[in-house]
Amino acid sequence: MGEENKVILYGTWSSTYIKRVELALKIKGMPFEYVEENLSNKSDLLSSSDTLYNPVHKKKARGNSSLLRGKQHKREPEYVFERLRGLQEGMKNIQSVRNVKIYKENLGLLDIIMVATLGAYRAHEEFLSVKVIDPEKYPLIFKWITNLVQLRVVKEITPPHDQLVSFLQKLTPQAMKFPTN
Repeated sequence: MGEENKVILYGTWSSTYIKRVELALKIKGMPFEYVEENLSNKSDLLSSSDTLYNPVHKKKARGNSSLLRGKQHKREPEYVFERLRGLQEGMKNIQSVRNVKIYKENLGLLDIIMVATLGAYRAHEEFLSVKVIDPEKYPLIFKWITNLVQLRVVKEITPPHDQLVSFLQKLTPQAMKFPTN
């Protein structure tokens, strides 16, 4: 691959969005360079590309800027559990889901999103002291996520459990500083 076509992924280890891209690149076997960014001290390239703070792109940033500025959105536990219940019910209607063996080669977009979003559920359960994916309530989702996190390619992109729990503990006081109006 020529230097002008080289894929460079800038991100932070805790970003589920970056983990989605990283996993997709690994699944497709695309070589890439990962550059860890410190979001409190961004590189010049990342700063110039940041649509939220770059005046040239300010109008395009409206879609994600309210989230990043801390405006309230649906994060309540009941909202999450309602979505899990809906997913579980939908999966019951697909007979093939129960019998599919998951391999790196057959991972799809939904698998990538699920593992990036729920793959670290144990860290979230430890931090929140709440059972997020109860195998009795959500057996199909539990089986799906359990199978996904066992894959070598997924293990390669998964942050260490203790590091993630520590990050969540540090993040909470920062999140509480944002205005909610």
